[in-house]
Amino acid sequence: MIELISPKNGVEISVLTDVHRAFLEGERTGLNKNVEALEKVILPIWRERFLEASACLYFKWRSTEAYVPMRLELSFDEDFASLCPGNAAVICDMAYDAVDGVYTVRVDNFMMGRTYYWRVNDGSGKYEVRSFSTAYDPVRPIRMSVRNVRDIGGRLTKDGKRVKQGMIYRGYAPGPVEETDNVMDEWSKNMFRNSLGIKTDLDLRDENVGVVTHSPIGDDINYIAVPMVYYGQMYRTEGKKVLTKIFEIMADESNYPIYLHCAVGTDRTGTVMFLLQSILGEKPENIMMDYGLSGLAGEIRYLLADWFEFPKVLNSDYPAEDLSAQFLRVVKESICLKDETIERIRSILLE
Repeated sequence: MIELISPKNGVEISVLTDVHRAFLEGERTGLNKNVEALEKVILPIWRERFLEASACLYFKWRSTEAYVPMRLELSFDEDFASLCPGNAAVICDMAYDAVDGVYTVRVDNFMMGRTYYWRVNDGSGKYEVRSFSTAYDPVRPIRMSVRNVRDIGGRLTKDGKRVKQGMIYRGYAPGPVEETDNVMDEWSKNMFRNSLGIKTDLDLRDENVGVVTHSPIGDDINYIAVPMVYYGQMYRTEGKKVLTKIFEIMADESNYPIYLHCAVGTDRTGTVMFLLQSILGEKPENIMMDYGLSGLAGEIRYLLADWFEFPKVLNSDYPAEDLSAQFLRVVKESICLKDETIERIRSILLE
């Protein structure tokens, strides 16, 4: 007989940690946009592994039967017609405390805004089922050894639609990066392949052209290298050509799920995300929040000279009611992305 202990039935959990919340408060108040924040807030976070990762949940239970095979199961269906896919939750190894007689399993990387049902399957056919829900937080971080990985989905757009989760992930390069603590071990490779189900590795680095010819996630992954510019450089002719190619890749549904990255997932990746999020109609405050979250991985960019050219041209050449609308003008008038390409991206990525 299985006695479920925690989590309690009907609770709501957040995918964010206290570190996330403190950092987001710093973004809201402007504290993170100065050198003092870099030294006192961001660097201490960066030195601690996984602090930018998602919050996890520990499942605990007791069993009256010793040595019976048991498995924690999660489902979106109360009758467990199917189990949750790997991109919705990652179930870790089971531990047993012989003193208290308690079994424990940690689960990472829940989707936001979902109701989960859980049980412990011991083969008896008689299972207690509990449920819990996940909140819609500002962002869905992903826990793995590769840093700064997060799902771009889950947020509401200006017109009330929601960006799909599990479609595009952004972050560091999926492999060793010099002078950083970023490492892709076998666990993370398995996460990319079998949990997130990545089909396309979209690499924006120009420094690795001709050096990297296939994805470190696996030889069967669709590896596409598109050397990307960033910030104010996107207004130049070469930047427009590159961005057109990137968005045409995103307009092909067969490429999904996509892992989008440069070296650290901030500048080149951030520039693409500014424009993609404007195509999807995300709210301006969420666009900037998502950009700022890379600071949790030790990458604060508000003080770069290239940064200042970015909004300067936006404000002078592409005036509009808000930042999202300004970026959308860039997409349509400067990059000249076709309307049908924009609509294909929206149809793929919006619920």
